[in-house]
Amino acid sequence: MMRKLVTASLLAAIFSFGVFAERGDASCFEAGCFELSPFAGIGMPDSYGTLDPGDDLLVGLRLGHFVTDQFSVEASAQRLFSETAANTDADISSLRLNLLWNFLEGNFRPFVTVGGGAEFHDFSGNFSRQDPSANAGLGFRYLFAENLGFRFDGRYVYTDVGGVVADAQSNLEVTGGLTIGLDARG
Repeated sequence: MMRKLVTASLLAAIFSFGVFAERGDASCFEAGCFELSPFAGIGMPDSYGTLDPGDDLLVGLRLGHFVTDQFSVEASAQRLFSETAANTDADISSLRLNLLWNFLEGNFRPFVTVGGGAEFHDFSGNFSRQDPSANAGLGFRYLFAENLGFRFDGRYVYTDVGGVVADAQSNLEVTGGLTIGLDARG
């Protein structure tokens, strides 16, 4: 209950910030610029055998670089705080590297992303291990100032978990947060 309240409060704060921001162009989201994006959302893990972790709070941070106006590469770190059906902690931390194709220019910028990384599974009392992952997703940025906007992502994450699970898992993630453009072009 508390996690859902915190998530709802964070999202409300993020949305209300945009009401007072001044609209601008998207000049800090072009070739040579960097993007910093703190985010929160919901992670929806697969069954993990009989452990059945629940849908729960996901938080993280992305750092990207616009290689061209249309293509960017980003590194991300995130953590899903979940519990199994038996009420034991079932946390999944992730480190990823993704490529984004940003199409359309202007304040509304949809994108497609693909990437890979590592999932660090820590299911208290059950297992703890690291497994490779692949992910793909869709999202968009809505920029309301020259260097500030909202970002929303939806991702499918595939990971082949060994150990006691010994099966491929298909996890889903839906996140939103701020995106901050950092102009490093000099």
